[in-house]
Amino acid sequence: MKLMKLYIYDHCPFCIKAMMIFGLKQQAYDMEVLLNDDIETPTAMIGKKMVPILEKDDGNYMAESLDIIHYVDQLDQRPIVTGVINQPVTQWLEKHQGAMQLLTIPRAVQLAFSALSTKGARAFYIRAKTEWVGDFQALIDSSEGYISDMNAALKELEPMIDGDQWLAKHVSETDFHLFAALRGLSGVKGIHYPDAVAAYLNRASQQSHIPLLLSRAI
Repeated sequence: MKLMKLYIYDHCPFCIKAMMIFGLKQQAYDMEVLLNDDIETPTAMIGKKMVPILEKDDGNYMAESLDIIHYVDQLDQRPIVTGVINQPVTQWLEKHQGAMQLLTIPRAVQLAFSALSTKGARAFYIRAKTEWVGDFQALIDSSEGYISDMNAALKELEPMIDGDQWLAKHVSETDFHLFAALRGLSGVKGIHYPDAVAAYLNRASQQSHIPLLLSRAI
């Protein structure tokens, strides 16, 4: 039987969300990392440059991370994404998303991601993201304040995480958004995860089979 194939950028948080459901479900799949400047491949599949893209076993394509998550989750008719969305955590993510991006986006080109492994892919990424967040080196040079603020924000997050209840007894869409964000921060040197947040992050990494970036943090 042909396995489904997931097309991703390995620096992309939306792709991490889609990868996560395969790990949590212990569902085998093929994965292909596209270069960031490859416009033709995704456009041929879904009409635009966007990932993740799931190639289903019937050869049809599906985009949008949440759509992929729920499609894969329902395949065996035993869904696990049945938990209630955690509104405080959702609000925390919305509040701090911009600050996290200022830390993670400029570091991506230095973290040896396969999607950014060529000169052209890196140039494409830098050009697109600089228009969004500003000069990469300036952001890295001013990281100290952003990191301090993020560490304070992570302390605010800790009481919102319900210890061993998370992932052990239920999964919700919140888990995909939270793990993708926290995993991205693991590539930032100087980020300190409070105990409950660290325990959640490690558990999510193990259960989804998606490694963290701690060993190569910048």
